Amino acid sequence: MGSRLAAFLLLVFVYLVNGNDDILEQKGRFMEAGMDPTVDPCEDFWSFANANLSSDVYDQLISNNVLKAIAGRPGKRRGMVVEALRKEWDACLYKTPEQYQRELALQLESDSLQRQEIEDHIKRLSNKSYTTDNRIYITHLINIHRLLFKYGSDEFDENFVHLALFDEIAVGSGNPLFEFYKMGIIFGEEVDMRQVSAAALNGYVKPEDRISSMDLYIHRLNQTLRSPEPDCFSLVLRNYPMVLKKMLHDYYGQDYVDQASSQFRDDLDTISKTAETFIANSNVLSDETKEKMLENLRNNTFYLIDHPIFEDGTFERFFGNVTFHKPAQNRNINNILPLIRAAAGKSPTFYFTADWVADNAYHAWHTHRSFFDWPVFVFPVYHPSYPTALRFSGAGFIGAHELGHDFTKIEANGEFSELADCLSEYYAHKCNPERPEICTDPKTSIGENFADYFGIRMAYYAYKRAAAGHGVGRRPRGTILDRLSDDQLFFVNFAQTTANFNEWNQESAEKVHSPAPVRLLGALSGFRAFSNAFNCPAGSKFHRKEHCKLYDTDVKPNHNLTYN
Repeated sequence: MGSRLAAFLLLVFVYLVNGNDDILEQKGRFMEAGMDPTVDPCEDFWSFANANLSSDVYDQLISNNVLKAIAGRPGKRRGMVVEALRKEWDACLYKTPEQYQRELALQLESDSLQRQEIEDHIKRLSNKSYTTDNRIYITHLINIHRLLFKYGSDEFDENFVHLALFDEIAVGSGNPLFEFYKMGIIFGEEVDMRQVSAAALNGYVKPEDRISSMDLYIHRLNQTLRSPEPDCFSLVLRNYPMVLKKMLHDYYGQDYVDQASSQFRDDLDTISKTAETFIANSNVLSDETKEKMLENLRNNTFYLIDHPIFEDGTFERFFGNVTFHKPAQNRNINNILPLIRAAAGKSPTFYFTADWVADNAYHAWHTHRSFFDWPVFVFPVYHPSYPTALRFSGAGFIGAHELGHDFTKIEANGEFSELADCLSEYYAHKCNPERPEICTDPKTSIGENFADYFGIRMAYYAYKRAAAGHGVGRRPRGTILDRLSDDQLFFVNFAQTTANFNEWNQESAEKVHSPAPVRLLGALSGFRAFSNAFNCPAGSKFHRKEHCKLYDTDVKPNHNLTYN
C-alpha cells in the first residue's frame, strides 16, 4: 500500500478514536480498518488482513505518540529536566524552526574551540610517522575518539548497545588492536569494567592503509561541525533521546510500564514453557541436541521498558544537568555520559534503554538475552488488557521469534538440515509482484525465516495453553471481527503485526529479513492450525500439501494440549 493511502488511513483512524474509548474498541476499529474481508484468506491472507495497512501506519502512530509525550499530559508530575526540554521544544516552535536553527548555527559558529581542537589534531596528522610507529598511531586513535565523543559523534551509540548484548565494548571501527581498559581517556569518565568480558580499542589497520584510515577519521571529525537539525522534531529525537525516553515513560505512566512489563514477562514465561514441552517431546532430535536447546531456553533473560533509570529521582540525579547549549555537539555528554555514571557497579545490560523506534526487538544468542523496544508495548501491537489471542499473536509472537534465534546456532549433527532445506524452498523464488526483478534470497534470510516459523508455532501453542488455563478473555468487537473465531482473530492480528515489517524493496529482498508478505506466507502456509482455522483446501496458497517439519515427524495442531 502506498504511503499516501497509509497516511490517510491513519488520519481517519485518529479522527474516529476518542481518547476515552475502551482500548479494545480502539483495537477493533484499527483491525477492521486494515482488513479487506472480500479477499480469500486461503489465497491471499496478506491482503485479507492488511489491504489498508503498511509499516507507514505504525511509524506514524509511534511518531504521534512521541509528539504527545513531548506535549505531556495535563496534571502529571513533571521532572525539571523534562520541563527544561519541553521549554526548548516550545521555543523552537514559537520562533519557527528556521529561526531557532539559525540561532543555534550562529551560536555554533561563534564558538571556535571545537574547530580549533579539530584543526590542531589534523595538523598533527601531517607528520606521517604514525604509519610506521604503532605507539604514535595508537595515541592518535585514542585522541581522535576522545574528540569524536566530546563533540557528539553518533558512532558511540552502537558501542553501548553492543555492551548490553555481549558484555563487550569495542570503540572505533576495524579489527581489535589490544585490550584497553582506560576508557576514561575517551569518555572523560571511568567506565566500570568489572563485569565486562572484553574491551578493545578498534581502528587498527596495516601501515600501508593508515593514511586512508586517518582521512576517514578526519571526515568524521569534520562531521561534528555540522549544522543543527532541519526541524524541531529531528532536533529533539536526535540530540535528547534519553530525556525523550523519560517523556515517553511519563506519558504512559509508571503503572502502565509495570503492568505491561509484568504481563509480557508472564506471557514470555508461558511461551518458554511451551517451547520446553515441544522440544522435550521432539521425536527427531537427539538427546544431546535437546539438552543443548533446553539449556539455552533456561538461560534466556528479557529486558523490557521497566528500566530503573527512568524512576523520577534516579533520572533527575543522573540526567538533571543536561545542557541545551549546542545540542548536536553535546549529545554524548547529555546522553551517554550520565548513563556511564549510573551503570557503575551494575550489569552491562543496564546500558539497554528501550527505544521508541529502532528494531522493536533483538536477540543476542551469545548471552541468551532478548531486548524489546517501546513499539512492542503500545497500541496497536500490545496492551496488558488484551485477550490471549491478541497478546500472543502480537507482542507474544515477537518474543517467540526472538527465542527462536537462540537455536539457529546449535550444531545438531545434521538434524536441522532437512528443516533448513525445506525452509529455503519455502522462501525461494518469491519476487515483488510489481518489480519481478527483485526477489528474495533464502540463503541470507534463513535465520530470520526459521525464527518466524518457530515463533508463530510457539506463540500459537502458548495462546492455546493460556486460554485453556485462563479463558480467551474479552475480545474486540466489530462487523468483521464478530464473524471471526478466536483462532481466526489470532491469525489476523499476527498478520497485522507483520505489517509493521518492511515490505518489498531491494533492501528488504537482499537483507536478512524477507519482505513482510513473504514472511507471512512462509510462516503460515504450512501451518495446519491456520489452514484449519480458515478451512483452506489442500493445495491453496496458504495450505501447502507438503510442509516443513519442526523438530517432529509432523506438526499438526492439537487443540487439546495439556502441560505438566
